[in-house]
Amino acid sequence: DEEATEDTPGPSGRVLDHATVVRLFHGCSASLANALSDPHPGVHAEACLAVASMCNKCTGESMRSFSPWVAKRAWPVLVSQLSGPRLVSDRAHMCMVSCLRACRDPSIVSLVADTMRRTNNPLARQRLLDKVSRVLGDWPSGSLLNACKPHCERAIDAGLKHGGLPDDGAPTAVTRLGEPRRRVEMFGGIYGDGGGGVVETDVAGADSHPSNVAVRVAAKAAFDVFEAVWPKHATTWVEEGMEPRWRRLVTHGSLEPPEESGAYARGGYPAVGRRESAPLAAHRREEKFADRK
Repeated sequence: DEEATEDTPGPSGRVLDHATVVRLFHGCSASLANALSDPHPGVHAEACLAVASMCNKCTGESMRSFSPWVAKRAWPVLVSQLSGPRLVSDRAHMCMVSCLRACRDPSIVSLVADTMRRTNNPLARQRLLDKVSRVLGDWPSGSLLNACKPHCERAIDAGLKHGGLPDDGAPTAVTRLGEPRRRVEMFGGIYGDGGGGVVETDVAGADSHPSNVAVRVAAKAAFDVFEAVWPKHATTWVEEGMEPRWRRLVTHGSLEPPEESGAYARGGYPAVGRRESAPLAAHRREEKFADRK
């Protein structure tokens, strides 16, 4: 069997050179941008495949043509689609992964950070943080990556605080020890008629939901790459600019059970005592008794 070549011939049997690909791109870029926004599933799927294919074949020569278009036309559409139906979100996510090969523009990281502040969709936030990790891990170091530093920090900060926690600015009711904390939210009328009301949600329950935990896990992973790129800046951020709750999350490392390692990622409140299972409580009593001897 013959090994497959890097460039696959088209229907005519001829391999297209980069100059031809760039000319074709300029001829269809407007239509391709419109197709990405098309509500028809088939059109959207083909558009994502076309964009991903072009970006995967992108080199230094063609990147100069693709990069501005990706940053201005494709990336904003794909970012907005991450909060859409699951199938649309999946296609947009995979297309964005390919776009990061063809576009190295700090503006796309800035849009990621801005969207992290605007959306509360857990899946969208998780995938946006995945893009931050990819940028930090794959883009070359230097002035380009340094320009992305504040945007990456904003995105990671929003991810760590995801999940309806008291630190997110929402008013919380004062409760007695052991009672579930509740967050008070105002909502407006559906038709803008001034109607509305107040909704109380169980903050601890929402905070520990698997989808919210997944966002903080993604934020922790992005922080790990951030720390590898800028260790001194990460240390200063943790020690001086990060609240104790988030400091524990990024420094203790593991987000897996047992509960000591993942309590803060799963929504455990340091100020509120956690209930222990009977066997664990008995084990702790035995340890304390053994220490006295």
